[in-house]
Amino acid sequence: MMVRLAMIVAVIAAWSSPAWAQLSNNSRLLTPFRSVVEPVRDSTVRIRINNQDVALGAIVSADGYILTKASELMRGKGEITVRFSDGTEYPAQVVGTHRETDLAMLRVHVRDLKPLQFGDSRRVKPGAWVAAVDIRSEPVAVGIVSAATRQPTKSDAQIDNFNRGHLGILMTSDDPTDETGQVIGAKIMQVVRDSAAAKAGLKEGDIIIAVNGKRTPGRQALRDALENSRPGDKVTITYLRNGKEATVEATLKSPSEIDRSEIQNRLGGELSGRRTGFPMILQTDMFLRPSDCGGPVVDLDGNVLGLCIARAGRVETHVLPGEIITPLIPLLKSGKFLPQDASKDASGTPMAPQPRKGIETKGPRQ
Repeated sequence: MMVRLAMIVAVIAAWSSPAWAQLSNNSRLLTPFRSVVEPVRDSTVRIRINNQDVALGAIVSADGYILTKASELMRGKGEITVRFSDGTEYPAQVVGTHRETDLAMLRVHVRDLKPLQFGDSRRVKPGAWVAAVDIRSEPVAVGIVSAATRQPTKSDAQIDNFNRGHLGILMTSDDPTDETGQVIGAKIMQVVRDSAAAKAGLKEGDIIIAVNGKRTPGRQALRDALENSRPGDKVTITYLRNGKEATVEATLKSPSEIDRSEIQNRLGGELSGRRTGFPMILQTDMFLRPSDCGGPVVDLDGNVLGLCIARAGRVETHVLPGEIITPLIPLLKSGKFLPQDASKDASGTPMAPQPRKGIETKGPRQ
């Protein structure tokens, strides 16, 4: 009790400081939470690609299985490594991905790790303090629960990955169908000026029926087909125009048109590319960079509420609840949700059949 009282006093003092200190990752606010995150720190890792931090992760099995945010892995190309709290670093392989939750399961050939145990996020009420765990002694961010665990609705329930390459089109709300009522494709309502679609010659009224030879019956199928694409990628688009089928090649771009609300949302910094479409979320006001997502989030009692899954707005960070994650762990380990190419990891590197020796920066972990 005395520890909690001391923490509250310190936090109040930090929040009474000037506005620059009122950020959830300000050191004066983080220091009082060291004792809260310490029990979980050894179960937290830093995910890196080509020596660059891309996400945090959580150890979920003593024999080297680690969960992290899948879409951040897809942004990088190169060898994936995992850095532990003691500084040791090991090569990692992607053994499973789950699109609905944006989770990826990594495997490192290290044993006797400390797995975390997820609690129930539904027990935490709005206004409760939470902390995002890092491999350092301080949390990466702290904040409060702004909305209890809930199922997203409307546009927030739709999976949309802003990391991917874009055609630059708006689609009609109703997918076109054939004479039997079957959806045949996604109909273009508007082509953005100077977009990939415009340069490829696509026009309003065209119906996109395939990407790279894969059929796209409807808007969501088209989004799915472009899910893991990047700006600069070339894709083959098959479409119908006045009932006649044609094919063009388009070079995808970054989104060229961002509405005013999106601009306002981004004023506080970069948002996660995949930030919608999760089955359940616990909403907080923590301030995190996208590269700091993927790690555990705890309450003041050290209970692991879930994994930080997305920075969704200027003062909005979402936690994927532990009660959603726990039943997925054995499925991801078993190979039920294999990566798109089971012979390669997310970076395109062939998966080694035998354990590889880790890069030991401080001392051995096995």
